Amino acid sequence: MKDLKLDRTSFEITTFVKADDDSIYWSKKTSDERLEYSMLLNAVCHGFLNSERPKMDKSYFRIVKRD
Repeated sequence: MKDLKLDRTSFEITTFVKADDDSIYWSKKTSDERLEYSMLLNAVCHGFLNSERPKMDKSYFRIVKRD
């Protein structure tokens, strides 16, 4: 992923009409595009936007055989 920064000054208070327009905008996107953007927001939220994503600690989980 290329180097991106979150511009925290770009947020604004919005109206219900504008929020509805945003909803229409995102409903026109494919599920892959929405998923890609949600992953980007998740990376920004957790602070690994420009670095490698952390690996899951698989030693915490165990396989249990069910009867």
